[in-house]
Amino acid sequence: VGSMRGPAAGAPGAPAGYAGGLRGNGSRLGERQSVESVSQVLGTPSFTTPEATRLRIFCSVYALQMQPMYDYEFFGSANPLKQEEVQVLVPFLNRLAYHLVSTMPCKASMGAPARELRTSLCSLVCLLYSRHCRRPILLGENAWIIPDSRLLIRRAPVVDLGADEDPDDGGAAGQGDEDAMDVEDPDAMEDGGRRRA
Repeated sequence: VGSMRGPAAGAPGAPAGYAGGLRGNGSRLGERQSVESVSQVLGTPSFTTPEATRLRIFCSVYALQMQPMYDYEFFGSANPLKQEEVQVLVPFLNRLAYHLVSTMPCKASMGAPARELRTSLCSLVCLLYSRHCRRPILLGENAWIIPDSRLLIRRAPVVDLGADEDPDDGGAAGQGDEDAMDVEDPDAMEDGGRRRA
C-alpha cells in the first residue's frame, strides 16, 4: 500500500496517490472525471482488467492493515496513507461502491472477479465509515451521503406498513387485536406477582 502514494489529487474522479499505484496500459484512474468512466476502465461488468485487480488488492490489503490500527495510529504515522490521501480516497471509494451496488444489485449474477471487487470495496468503505463515526475523516455533516441516492430513494416504491395510531386515541389499533401483547400493570400486582383483589 505504501507504494501507492503519489502527489495530491487534482481530478475529482479519484485520488492521484491511489491512481499512481494503479497504472496500467497507459491509463490512470485519477485522470477519470466520473465514476462511470472509472467503471469502464475497470472493465464493467466482468472487472477482469489489471486496474480492477489492483483496486481489489488495494482494498483488501488496506482493510487488513486498518483492522488492528487504533484511531490514533490511523490518524498518525502508522497509516501507510497520508491523511490528505485518505480524505481524497474516501469519497472516491464511497461513490464507486455506491455505483457498483446500485447498477449491479444482484451479487449472484456477477462473475467471481466482479463479486470479489465489490466485496473488498464495500468492506473497505464500511471500515472507513466505522472509523469516521468514531473520529471524523471527512469534514461536513453529509460527507458520506451520495447525492444520487436521494433520486434512488424517491424512485423506490412506497410500502404501507400500517397506521401508527395510538390505542389511547380511540383508534382501531389495539381494539380486538388477537395478537396484541398482554401487559400487566405493575401497580395492580401484589408481592410475589399475584393480582390484588
